[in-house]
Amino acid sequence: MYLRKQQLDFLPLDNLCDLPEPEFIESLEKITIKQHHKWMLPQLVKYFSGWQILPDGLETVKYNCKTNLDKSLYRLTRIPRSCLIETQTKTPEYSQLVPLILLAHKQYQNKLYESWRAYPKLEWLLEPQLYQALHTPQPSLTNEQLLEILNRGLGEIRGKPRKSASSYKIYKLKDTPLNNLPHLLQTMMLQNWLCNPQLRHKNMIVNPQNWDQPTEPLQEYKVLKPTQELLPWQL
Repeated sequence: MYLRKQQLDFLPLDNLCDLPEPEFIESLEKITIKQHHKWMLPQLVKYFSGWQILPDGLETVKYNCKTNLDKSLYRLTRIPRSCLIETQTKTPEYSQLVPLILLAHKQYQNKLYESWRAYPKLEWLLEPQLYQALHTPQPSLTNEQLLEILNRGLGEIRGKPRKSASSYKIYKLKDTPLNNLPHLLQTMMLQNWLCNPQLRHKNMIVNPQNWDQPTEPLQEYKVLKPTQELLPWQL
């Protein structure tokens, strides 16, 4: 899709606002919206920073969604972030674990994520998958127990252990306390995929106990430096 200007109001979204979700997502694919994510998502966050916050989430959405474009831009927060970004591990600052509306008010109004915890009808402002993860009781497990579950679930590929950072989902959880938890809560607890300490970003919520603070790494991660061949006089 060619745009005359890289601006939100140049995206052809006005007529999509009332479509059922499958058709809404299909229409976004037709206009190849993913190819615009680098400029679109920062602008979307800036746009939400201008929203007036009312006593509850539903009132806030109704008040701020005046035009069809407003409604479509809001709906971008309600669908999986993979519909907007090709590879989330390359753009973690706007990934599925980032609450775009809350981020807008954190960046531009200095309103911490934690300040929203008791906000009425927050489910209308927080991404559905993230809301579910943050409002599901979390089982109490030690780091050792979590590491054991993680390592068993990662398994191997061609005889080598799968990498935690590149593993979107952890399997073999059937006989563990994590089995029936929402996917994003499993990810937060096991620190795989976007929650891996080497990938997570300050914009994310990765800790259900404190939405502004990351959890301690389950294990130590070392930054590997490239090996350099020594010169004769350095031997």
